[in-house]
Amino acid sequence: MPRPREIAEFGCHKRPIGLIKLAQKSESKGKKRQFVGVDIDSIQAERTLRRLGLKKIPSNVSFVKGDAVREVEKFAPQSKDLIFAGNLFTGGYSNLGVLMGIYGAVEREALKFLVGAKRALKINGRVVFIQHAMDAEVFKSLGKQAGLKSHVVELTEKQAQESLAYYTRRISSENRRVKIRNHLYGSKSTISSADLKPVAIIFRE
Repeated sequence: MPRPREIAEFGCHKRPIGLIKLAQKSESKGKKRQFVGVDIDSIQAERTLRRLGLKKIPSNVSFVKGDAVREVEKFAPQSKDLIFAGNLFTGGYSNLGVLMGIYGAVEREALKFLVGAKRALKINGRVVFIQHAMDAEVFKSLGKQAGLKSHVVELTEKQAQESLAYYTRRISSENRRVKIRNHLYGSKSTISSADLKPVAIIFRE
């Protein structure tokens, strides 16, 4: 009998389309997997079901409204096989740091998250961050501080389009990245659309 796999997604978005679809597919195939989605916003699961044409939330998925760092610290030790965070430290946390004018605020919160995630991982478990390519080295350094090894994988456009993470799907194509670059940094910025390509930073002990 294969052991159950415990999977958590942080920043699942208020309409967690990707996570519900993954849970539904896993349930229909009889796979022993349990999913939990965490987001700072109130999660509109019922509304998402209607959009997907489903009648009920799959029994193998649950949702938590809360701050990522605080919620990952609540996980029991060695309880998760995979902890996934799609652009978690690109959106809300980045905006918080900028608005508060606190240098390094995002990095400190990301480090706290990685420390909590490491504690929650089962043996051979993984933490996967999806971030902009230009952020990869910073997060690798944070992983090292948390006692985790890491490597980076650049996502193909198809992989980005199929991601659980809403923001990753938004930056899946060159045209979308150009628009986001212009909106966030201005068309004359030295930051290029290539800097905003999504990459997976995979952490393990």
